[in-house]
Amino acid sequence: MGLKVAKSYTIEPEVDRYVSATKGHRSASERVNELLKRGIMQEQYDRLERDRPSGPVFRFGAFPL
Repeated sequence: MGLKVAKSYTIEPEVDRYVSATKGHRSASERVNELLKRGIMQEQYDRLERDRPSGPVFRFGAFPL
């Protein structure tokens, strides 16, 4: 775990209820960080999927000559 930065954000009541209901033994901050990291990863995967070339992709060595 790296250096933490104290920030203050406003969240919607339903987000707060979800964090409280799913945090288990962790702190709310740990749970929020976990959810944010998962959201960031999902956005990155979505961007990769959106930006990938359409059509067949041929790689060198993928087919015997």
